[in-house]
Amino acid sequence: MEQDDVILRCKADNVLYDKLAWFRVANLSKSEHAESTLPCRLLTLQPLPQAVMSSLQGNITLELRLQNASRQDEGLYACQVKNTKTAKSTCILRHLSLRDLEAPRILNNFTDQKVNVSATITLHCDAVGTPNPKVVWAKNNHTVEKSSGVILNQNNLTIQRVKKEDSGLYTCTACNTRGCDTSQAYLSVEGQFVPQLVSPTGGDLKTGYLSMILDSEDLPMDEQCERLTYDANKWEFPRDRLKLESSVDDHLTMEDLISYSFQVAKGMEFLSSRKVGTRGLSARSSSQKHPAFRE
Repeated sequence: MEQDDVILRCKADNVLYDKLAWFRVANLSKSEHAESTLPCRLLTLQPLPQAVMSSLQGNITLELRLQNASRQDEGLYACQVKNTKTAKSTCILRHLSLRDLEAPRILNNFTDQKVNVSATITLHCDAVGTPNPKVVWAKNNHTVEKSSGVILNQNNLTIQRVKKEDSGLYTCTACNTRGCDTSQAYLSVEGQFVPQLVSPTGGDLKTGYLSMILDSEDLPMDEQCERLTYDANKWEFPRDRLKLESSVDDHLTMEDLISYSFQVAKGMEFLSSRKVGTRGLSARSSSQKHPAFRE
């Protein structure tokens, strides 16, 4: 490919051959040579002194490096090897052809799209060019970075759990050394988020211990915490139920304390198993504690 560094290698047995050398062939074109080897005496050769020789495990290798290759480097090359026994020189022919550089092109048509809140959408950017173009996504002229729920893969942009703030103008830009190509589409997010609620399940839990809990698969943890409300009627025990009167015959026993503690522990254990944030579900106590809580 144009502007690449090209290396032509010639390898031979150092017992049978020596005096390796690279040449540019001046009197033959690609269409005129049908064989890969010819006697060097039949060729008009132009020396190429920049070749580098190396030796490894009984073989000698001669490398010809063409840096930042251009159209002028295209053509027929010959590696000369001399037989150590017959002293005859043979030329191994190699034709160098470079691929054309091509500016990027985005093949697919971009169209404005509408998507519902909480859905998943993938925006495609099918870009071609030589060399392969690099694709960058932007939203409202700000580069889109990979993050939680935002996936950049094989030039495509995937947004999971779409939110209202994901609405905007999305731009795909494909660039290589020949230039850039750009395509745009507007993404509209419609509707409102409706959380999916599930009732607590499990043989260890009694009905009514917990209110309905938000399914952790549908929403990130920080948003769950914001939406999980605290209802004192469901989570706090009235004083009369706790029997906090300071009478001799009617008091809070150790059995009561263990029972209440067990209920709270099972509730928190359930929340943890569902991977739901517990912000706002804190134990609350009265500033006037019952004597049974004191040492």
